[in-house]
Amino acid sequence: MAITTGPLHSIEAHGTFAKTLTFARRRRSTTTYNRPVPRQPRTDRQVAQRVMVGFLSSEWKTLSASEIANWSGYAETQGLSPFNSYIRYNVTNWTRGMAPSRDYPAARILDPLDPTALGTLPNSRRLIVGFLTGTFRDCWALALYRSVIGGFTGSKENLVFLGYARVGVLMTHHDYPLTPGVTYFYRARVFSPDGSWGTFTGQISGVPLP
Repeated sequence: MAITTGPLHSIEAHGTFAKTLTFARRRRSTTTYNRPVPRQPRTDRQVAQRVMVGFLSSEWKTLSASEIANWSGYAETQGLSPFNSYIRYNVTNWTRGMAPSRDYPAARILDPLDPTALGTLPNSRRLIVGFLTGTFRDCWALALYRSVIGGFTGSKENLVFLGYARVGVLMTHHDYPLTPGVTYFYRARVFSPDGSWGTFTGQISGVPLP
């Protein structure tokens, strides 16, 4: 549905109509063009990026006053809001292979202990992946990676889940939609609040049901 402030074909129209045409205001005129559609909206890289940004956005609400103050100081040098500076700093570090951090700058001095990979439980077009978190130390979150190639290395290309690390809790992730009959491989590692990575778990695998 188009969002308009006047008749649809007036110069005030803006928004997308019937998932076909997009009306946009450009300076003093309104232009109309085909609705842009990403060619590959669910590539592995795009999914991984959304997972990271979603996690960081939800965790922003849990930062302490001192942590937010440090991000505010950094934001003044970037010409951005504290939140946007926090997101950009951590996503940039993530794309360079570094873990995100709650505070600025990332100290990276902790040595987080790692989870134990338990296994996968097959279901219809999905796999339930489980990890035991009872041995966590200095952990902020668990990062789960997936591949259809055995012996793979987790990276920014194949991240599928980020979850807050709660001590003594069995963490599970429902990974879907998956292709029935295909073997999927998983590895995980944790990272600390100061941006330090743990080591990867051993590899586990599973085959989703039809």
